Amino acid sequence: MSHIQKSDLRQISYQEFGQLLESLTQQITDYQHQRHLTFDLVIPILRSGAMAGIHLASKLNITHVLPVQYKYRYQPKEAILTLLQLPTPQYPIKPNSNILIADTNAVWGDLASKAIRDIHQQFPQAKAFFASTILDYSIQQLPHIHHIFYGSYSNNKRTLTPDEAQQLGISNDIRIFPWEDLDQQWQDISSYTLTPTTITHPA
Repeated sequence: MSHIQKSDLRQISYQEFGQLLESLTQQITDYQHQRHLTFDLVIPILRSGAMAGIHLASKLNITHVLPVQYKYRYQPKEAILTLLQLPTPQYPIKPNSNILIADTNAVWGDLASKAIRDIHQQFPQAKAFFASTILDYSIQQLPHIHHIFYGSYSNNKRTLTPDEAQQLGISNDIRIFPWEDLDQQWQDISSYTLTPTTITHPA
């Protein structure tokens, strides 16, 4: 990330996080009602995606949950490591299921795209949807995703100027979740580099 100062970081409370989750849930519920659609499966992207995924599974009355987990590796070369592969369900999943992929903070979209590819490979006829409690404004679409839901937009990638973000009603804060350590998050953020030829970004 570029042009971020430590003063941009703001640790939110569990109450504020709950409000973001409720906003996300309401957006999905409205979409379901408008299209008479139900979800058959939730796939949270661990670690933090478990927070949003389990909440949505409960609120939307979705019984089936299959988690995945990935992590960026920077040396010897950049790659996305699979820490938890999409499990094979021990119950029948309809080929044309509606699958809701859940994350808590999507900034670059790389991990979401990796999850989507893996899910599409295992469930090629399914319809996939993506939901993130906080979503960077730059992520307007993702491959093989029918719709994207979000509790709140962010400007974490700084693709918007502060004035543009303000006009759109988007916070310029880097929101740190209540279970995260702010100083550790700042150390992680300040270690990332962004150059014209090489992008190194967070997990």
